[in-house]
Amino acid sequence: MYYKYLDKNYALKYLDNDLNLLSNILVNFLKQYKNVNLCTLQNDFFFKEVHQLKSFSKNIGSKELFLISEEINRTQNRIYEEKLQKLLSKLLEEIELFLKEESNMPIKNNQKKVSDEDIKSLFDDILLYAKKNRPKKVEDTVDKLKNFTLKEKEHILLAKISEEIKMYSFKNIVSLIERWKDNA
Repeated sequence: MYYKYLDKNYALKYLDNDLNLLSNILVNFLKQYKNVNLCTLQNDFFFKEVHQLKSFSKNIGSKELFLISEEINRTQNRIYEEKLQKLLSKLLEEIELFLKEESNMPIKNNQKKVSDEDIKSLFDDILLYAKKNRPKKVEDTVDKLKNFTLKEKEHILLAKISEEIKMYSFKNIVSLIERWKDNA
């Protein structure tokens, strides 16, 4: 099905091609914005929401949402607020259609369930290998983690780590995992 405001491939590019993660993000986005009317918000809340929409836009695959929210964020002017609200409403409708379509597709989930402790242990292994600048070990452990059912934050962390591996940014990998552990 063709979507005017939602580009699945664009979103998957930022989510390490993880369709389950995209679906989870879209469900949460739908819950968060379903009853929001941007036009009724006071300035400080309005601009915070616009900034947040800009941040979400790539992960949900909406180029147009990114462009409009970026313009509002840059100018700090509410001139496009009605256009943004209409776009948000249409986008939410498309997200609902997309999620219905995805739920009707056969599930091919060959990911294994594993305990939180095992997941934590594998991230600890990545941390150790990153501190020792061992790219092959980091990549192998990341590949292991991709075979397991992860929580949304773990999926996002894994996607970020995958990007950092490509650039051999071990310090960034260490920083990402340490922040994740502090917030866990």
